[in-house]
Amino acid sequence: VKELVTRMNGSIQVDSAPGVGTTFTVELPLPLAQPPQQAAPAAAAEPTRSLDGVTVLLTEDNALNMEIAQFFLQDAGASIIQAWNGQQALDIFQSSRPGEIDVILMDVMMPVMNGLEATRAIRAGENPLGQTIPILAMTAQDAREAAQECKDAGMNDYLAKPVDPDRMAEKILHWTRQQAETSSPAQPAAT
Repeated sequence: VKELVTRMNGSIQVDSAPGVGTTFTVELPLPLAQPPQQAAPAAAAEPTRSLDGVTVLLTEDNALNMEIAQFFLQDAGASIIQAWNGQQALDIFQSSRPGEIDVILMDVMMPVMNGLEATRAIRAGENPLGQTIPILAMTAQDAREAAQECKDAGMNDYLAKPVDPDRMAEKILHWTRQQAETSSPAQPAAT
């Protein structure tokens, strides 16, 4: 430590007393940081999109990825149902009732049943909501290749990993709003 402090043109002091303890004081001459540039007010004021009232079936086999995605989703107001592989996601979705799940976030590469297989099974399954539920892939694959593969499996969209929380919220809101618009009954025209 003394050598590093000396190389940085600093000083180190030691005060020690038996039975009392030791205090190390390091002083380093560092340049003052420049004040940060003022950010544009619109950019600074843009909040994370709210997912209040949205229930997400979060399908992810990696515990750390699950924890991170769950934190961001819950921080934005979403409720989470966890599935650790495609088969669990399929089972949870098939036994769900209308209004219990608003959107599915589906990891693509998982054991037991991958996200593409699970999506195909949900789309072809017995739960009639499987035809319309928004399913968004979460993948680390190449964007163009992943987009087509996910679309072919029946997914609505995809998020590239590592997932950006604002982008995730934006896509979830887009697809849940679109789902709500297409599933609400047409209002009669006013006369």
